[in-house]
Amino acid sequence: MIFKITPNPKEYIPADQLHNKVGPSFIYHRSSQLFYKNMILLKNLDTYPELYINRAFNYIYKIKLLIRSLQITERTFDNEATVHGAAVENPRTKEGIIITAWADVGKSTNTLLLANKGYKILSDEEVTLNQEGRMRRLHNTANIFPHPSNLKLIKGVNIRERILAWVKLNFAKYSFMNKILSPNFYVKYNRFGEVIDNSYCKRIYILEKSEQRDIQPISKDEAIKKILATSARLWRLSGFPRNIVTEYCFANNIDINFVENRFKAIVGSALEDISVFRVRGQKPHDFNALIIENEEKLQPQLVAK
Repeated sequence: MIFKITPNPKEYIPADQLHNKVGPSFIYHRSSQLFYKNMILLKNLDTYPELYINRAFNYIYKIKLLIRSLQITERTFDNEATVHGAAVENPRTKEGIIITAWADVGKSTNTLLLANKGYKILSDEEVTLNQEGRMRRLHNTANIFPHPSNLKLIKGVNIRERILAWVKLNFAKYSFMNKILSPNFYVKYNRFGEVIDNSYCKRIYILEKSEQRDIQPISKDEAIKKILATSARLWRLSGFPRNIVTEYCFANNIDINFVENRFKAIVGSALEDISVFRVRGQKPHDFNALIIENEEKLQPQLVAK
């Protein structure tokens, strides 16, 4: 993806289209503010996106949200789906695992717990998955719930970090504080385990909060629906970004759901060689115990192969 801050984004519009706000593979927006005009040009959304703006005004225009969505869009053209989930590698079988769930169910905590047992880390929040099942790490930092039991698994937590974690744990849970204080504790992956860049996924665990405590395999169709439901929030837009993208799709006759369609095709191909399990429980440690139990049960079979 190309992203550039430039005084005059319009200079990147084809010469024969300079007087148009919408044209083949582009849309241009100029704001109506009295004293300062925001100018935004979006090009090639359905191939490899380009975004040109005259300033990164994020409050109204949500430029960060738009950039993030365009990055995810571009990955689909490289046959990579961006999955909302933790990703680790089993140290014994050398096989990759994705743990996906709705927000605040326990993905990051399970990353910590598995890393403490020697599992190698790719992600605690999002990871790419291609058609062959190859996972690729995107980030270096985890967003950990600052509970004392989680801090024990992180190396070298100093007094300042402990105080900050206590403040987050006790005050960030109030909605009015979320605007000024993130509820999570940010920490580099290498402070709680070995970090790797790539692995091949062989199992996906979908966590669901329930009074029941069990683990069951699910069908490919059900898995695609659940993985899409948890991941679509990464690229779905609101406000100005949604308006400019939908107008681009309208002008260029593009299916507004083209990213989701490509996501389903990529994940569907990958799942041909991946086992998917639904894991039900109440707390992160419930999920972790069931995942470990399942991995140990499968291990003799995998080693035999």
